[in-house]
Amino acid sequence: MDTLHLQYPIGEFRMPGNIDEKRKAEAIDIIRTFPSKIAGYTGAEMNYQKPYRAGGWNLKQLIHHLADSHMNAFIRFKLALTESSPVIKPYNEGLWAELSDYDLASVDDSFNILNGLHRRWSVLLANMTSRDFQKQYFHPQSGSLVKLQEALFLYEWHCLHHFEHILLTQK
Repeated sequence: MDTLHLQYPIGEFRMPGNIDEKRKAEAIDIIRTFPSKIAGYTGAEMNYQKPYRAGGWNLKQLIHHLADSHMNAFIRFKLALTESSPVIKPYNEGLWAELSDYDLASVDDSFNILNGLHRRWSVLLANMTSRDFQKQYFHPQSGSLVKLQEALFLYEWHCLHHFEHILLTQK
């Protein structure tokens, strides 16, 4: 398998075309059910040390990253829903992965965060209006405004993207 395929096993993010309410509901369902998809990848029998590719994260780092990333995403949604084009706070995910909690905290801790967070996030998403999905935040790293509709599909992709990485750590 080539390095680019290992880095982006489902391809790089692309905003879907022809977005309707059904397509949004599918994305929300992916976010809602994501923790149940990864539930089988926690526990003492799992191989936590093998990275999905050279220079990539191992299973433990992936699950901790998902909790960190999705907590940030949830907060970004709430900020955009309650403020006018707020500037969000970017973070260096690579440096976060080097902090002691990624090594010492249990995967179950991050799984529990994801489980509760995704329940709340999916309730928020399912009750957003079309107008809400047009609200946006400013991402200073990219210098761009991000509509919540785009963020919805980005995090749907993020779930599926890292799920493939999780599968690769077990091969």
